[in-house]
Amino acid sequence: MIKRKSEMTKMAILIEIMHGKKKIKDISKSVNITIQGVSEYIKLLKKEGYIDKNMNITMDGVDFVYKKMEELRSFITEVMSDMKFITNTEAIAGEEIKKGERVGLFMENGYMYAYKRKSSSTGLATYDAMPGEDINISDLEGILDLSIGDITVVRLPSSKDGGSRGVDIKELKKLIRKGVKKGVIGSVAYVTLKKNGIEIDFEYGVVRAAQEAAHRGFSSIIFVSSDLFKYTIEDLEREIPGLSKVPYNVIDLSNGHKKY
Repeated sequence: MIKRKSEMTKMAILIEIMHGKKKIKDISKSVNITIQGVSEYIKLLKKEGYIDKNMNITMDGVDFVYKKMEELRSFITEVMSDMKFITNTEAIAGEEIKKGERVGLFMENGYMYAYKRKSSSTGLATYDAMPGEDINISDLEGILDLSIGDITVVRLPSSKDGGSRGVDIKELKKLIRKGVKKGVIGSVAYVTLKKNGIEIDFEYGVVRAAQEAAHRGFSSIIFVSSDLFKYTIEDLEREIPGLSKVPYNVIDLSNGHKKY
């Protein structure tokens, strides 16, 4: 947090300089820190090459501001997602519910259910609903108590190393826990699961599907060959607007059994 604050202050000062302010006194008023504090930051920014001796921002300085703005945007998106700023939501009635009744919200099997009992998140029924019917809940209060699932990436042998033929099926089956969703990326992964009678839940848009499932409380295993492993990790690391990052780990079955 301290480091983030320091970096944000640097960014704020550079933005003021970009807008033509070069007097330390003026910058101090704009960013709301002391003149002495601005002076120290100016020295640091010159040392790092973000501004020149004439108090002009350099290309490195512009790149720094752009990078920090992107980080700030991602941070705000993640926080907004976690806080779930919504005023109404759809749900499934878990029992008979009448219009205007206050209900509690619960996540069951990946779907939101409404019951006439206490919950960490509650709201008012917009209309009548029988058990199993969809219903709109308004005037939401609280935050839904939801455990985020995780993702395990299982790296399989590449096609040139034998593909599905080189997989230790006993070790692979040990990794599959009850209730965990299973996704495959590529031919090696698809054939490995199919020929061993393992049900596949995700075949297309697998990384995004696993991330969406995690936000509904499900954990997932993604099976992928070494040929496509790099791209799978890149997809997992990519920021998705509206979704907080999902934790993942990797288990290597491409040559023995190694977890890291």
